[in-house]
Amino acid sequence: MLHEPEAPRTRDPGRSLTNFLGRARAIALCAASAGATTGEIARAAGISAPAASRHASALRDTGLVTSVRNGRAVLHTLTPTGAAVLRAALRQADGAGAGRAEAPS
Repeated sequence: MLHEPEAPRTRDPGRSLTNFLGRARAIALCAASAGATTGEIARAAGISAPAASRHASALRDTGLVTSVRNGRAVLHTLTPTGAAVLRAALRQADGAGAGRAEAPS
């Protein structure tokens, strides 16, 4: 984790997840499904790194992501609860015809 690769390609989180979490947090949750640093979340959501850090903290405080520091980088990944929330939102979006998205395994 000493480098910051290209921002992860995130899928549309769906209207229900966006309404529930807000746009930036919904994108952060989707990005964390593949494992994302704070910088990658910031780029994916089009927000500053400090704002991405605050969103990641809120997701961590609610038990949806876990974060691990490695030097200056922090990697955010989904918890089982976060994965379940994302899968449910993506299934609901698929059922509503709001685009196709793959849920994390």
